[in-house]
Amino acid sequence: MAGASEVRCPEDECTDVLQGAPSERLKTLFEKLSAIRKGKEMGTPLILSLLICQAIKNELRFLTLKALGVRSGWPTAINFETIPSQIMEMKEEIHAFLKNEIVLGSSSAWGTFVNDVARKVDMSLADFSASNEAIRLTVAGMGDNRHAG
Repeated sequence: MAGASEVRCPEDECTDVLQGAPSERLKTLFEKLSAIRKGKEMGTPLILSLLICQAIKNELRFLTLKALGVRSGWPTAINFETIPSQIMEMKEEIHAFLKNEIVLGSSSAWGTFVNDVARKVDMSLADFSASNEAIRLTVAGMGDNRHAG
């Protein structure tokens, strides 16, 4: 690990550099690697170096995505208490989304879910997606789930 403002990957061929303070996980990994190299702990330095390399890549990816979100005007903090009311305010948009054949056809997860529900209630996929039940299930699934499992 370099200075406190820069973290370099320990792999020889890797040029990834993390600017700023490393996460606690990275600090722990670097400390363990140092202890292994000094003979104070047992372990495989190569595997630990690869874990550090991957952790740096993940942190760089997170920073890139976070910057994209900020540029796009996305919130940096989520108020989970307001989500159910926001969903209800978007009821018409959600309904339109659920009826959109392109969306339904391109999402394998949604298709699997809808097919499973449709099979259970003996309903065709088109009938289910056009039904109020599809909206109720989606809104309920996306809303307040504090009582779940």
